[in-house]
Amino acid sequence: MRNLMLILVLAIGLNIDAFANKQTKYEVRLGSNVAATILGKYKQSNDTDLIKYVNLVGQTVVKTSGRKDIHFYFTVLNEAEPMALACPGGYIFISTGLLSLLTTEAQLAGVLAHEIAHVNEKHAFDKVQDTGNDGASMLTQMLMAQHTSASVAFGELSNKVTTILLDKGLNEDDEYEADVAALIYLKNTGYAPEAYIEVIERLPAEKVSHSKTHPDINDRIKQLKSLFPNDFLDDGKILKERFDNYAINN
Repeated sequence: MRNLMLILVLAIGLNIDAFANKQTKYEVRLGSNVAATILGKYKQSNDTDLIKYVNLVGQTVVKTSGRKDIHFYFTVLNEAEPMALACPGGYIFISTGLLSLLTTEAQLAGVLAHEIAHVNEKHAFDKVQDTGNDGASMLTQMLMAQHTSASVAFGELSNKVTTILLDKGLNEDDEYEADVAALIYLKNTGYAPEAYIEVIERLPAEKVSHSKTHPDINDRIKQLKSLFPNDFLDDGKILKERFDNYAINN
């Protein structure tokens, strides 16, 4: 009887792992579709050295703080508006407009850390399955069924995520969670967490997509500074010279 119970437990565990793997597969596929839509709307930078540098910084943060079940991709959009986007499955974008506001590698790492947190916590992916009938039923079709309507459901999910990222934005709790995680990720990686707060202070408050989809800047800064002591925020590397060499001069 004991052996039978052990077999049942192992079987249940394998089924859970199989479902999780299948869910991750569709998360990555969904993110790939959304990323393609974004690249259709915004032109990717042709500065390969800059993209390589952003990838190296992003992967440095991922190594200490990113999910291990997916591969992260980072690229730069040739877009004047300051923006950063995180698609499900690990596809992350930062605009040249936002890069122009930054002055250190630690600040860049902070922006990427915030977007990595969104992916880690599946903020956008979970939003399309929050409702018990619409999103969840479509996700169930994708994960459990093999028929023609699954492709239609997948397209609808892709559209929903794209709308969230570009227009509606995530909710404030998700943004605050990503803010807090960004500071912790920077600390994990050896960067000064204060650098991320410096980024928030530099963001324009009005007439950009960021102001529509994120909490009030002053509220974000106040909350972060209330959670972390100064010695936590100040400790770490900023790497201004390396940022100047690889980002500003390219």
